Amino acid sequence: MNKNGKYVPSRGEDKKFNQELYDQLSLHEGKKPYAYFDTEMNSTIGIGFNLEDKDNQRIIREMGHDVQSLVSNKTSLTEDEINGLYSHSIKKAYNDAEKWLPNFKEQPREVRKALTDMAFNLGSSKLNGFVNTKQAFIDGDYVKAADEMLDSKWSKQVKGRAKRLASMVRKYDKEVDFSDVIALKNKNVLESNKNVPFVDRILNADNYPDMSSPESFNAPEGSRSTHGLSTGYTTDENGKETHFVFPVISFDKETGALYLPKDPAREALDSGNFIVFDNAEDADSFTKNYKKGSSLE
Repeated sequence: MNKNGKYVPSRGEDKKFNQELYDQLSLHEGKKPYAYFDTEMNSTIGIGFNLEDKDNQRIIREMGHDVQSLVSNKTSLTEDEINGLYSHSIKKAYNDAEKWLPNFKEQPREVRKALTDMAFNLGSSKLNGFVNTKQAFIDGDYVKAADEMLDSKWSKQVKGRAKRLASMVRKYDKEVDFSDVIALKNKNVLESNKNVPFVDRILNADNYPDMSSPESFNAPEGSRSTHGLSTGYTTDENGKETHFVFPVISFDKETGALYLPKDPAREALDSGNFIVFDNAEDADSFTKNYKKGSSLE
């Protein structure tokens, strides 16, 4: 949770995404210190925190509250307590959405927000029932995905919420070939950073040794990795984060060999051997998919 009591939920997402999601769910679920009934008549509190769920009841007790006292409105939650419960709920929802959709991290920003919202509201069990919706997302057919979302019992229950989430999805109204999109994006990143040493090792891989030699690098059989990548970030005095990607395996020009630095991040920052990204999501995507569209693929 950040200093304002608002949860920064999930690895790989930036602060703006997390704040937008917080505001979106506060709108859809409401934000109330006293218990209320949701659309399925479950006793709920805070931002969509189901008081009838056994695990949730345990969390409430661990906070020092009596569940029945909250249900009967004899007691209420503070702002910090509401956000603490949200912290638990949103982490679970994001993880549920990731598990449900294999290419979740490759989906457009608004789609990830819509799917996390659905997972928050439905839970993993009910979300798993959206079989046709899931396939449409995998195929990149957002019109069909939005139609499937609306053609459901859930849509009739939450009404305007479902329409808003479907609209967030429908805006991407053309089928997307994710491999081509990622390859083009990576190509642009590599071309604009071709003077960075490790980038030359990607663009001109045949001029460098790979991680299959020496065997100590434990590269998978058939691998053409020349370095392996990781992500990091720095924070300035105002709390602004700068995200970067750097190699964890370095290349020694004098010996022509690969080696493992004691502190890869520090060596990369000191030598300028890194690429800066606007957010953690793009940095993370690049480390996982940088071979697409390159000679290493």
